[in-house]
Amino acid sequence: MSGIIGTSHSKSKVIGRSKDIAKAWVNFNGNGTIAIQTSFGVSSVTDSSTGIYRINFSSQNQDIASCVVMGSSSYWEFIGTLNIAYADIEIRNNSNVSSDTDKICVAIFNL
Repeated sequence: MSGIIGTSHSKSKVIGRSKDIAKAWVNFNGNGTIAIQTSFGVSSVTDSSTGIYRINFSSQNQDIASCVVMGSSSYWEFIGTLNIAYADIEIRNNSNVSSDTDKICVAIFNL
């Protein structure tokens, strides 16, 4: 895909429609004191427990049926509760133990 908003590509239709754009995303440091590096549509991140975080949305997500895409500097990411106000996520290390980590990226798309 070209990645240019409003253009078309042979493998997809027009890019830039509401379903093509992340409803919310955040890049944060989850090790020690939570520090959001950059975000869109996210009001805050709460450290619920070791390796467990709540991503709070700035405005309510009107469509609960969403897709969460995550990446971190650990090995495993899990989605817990996902609703119109927040998403709970869990990060685990290679020993499958909940673990804080310094690089976490989360994006939420409406289906």
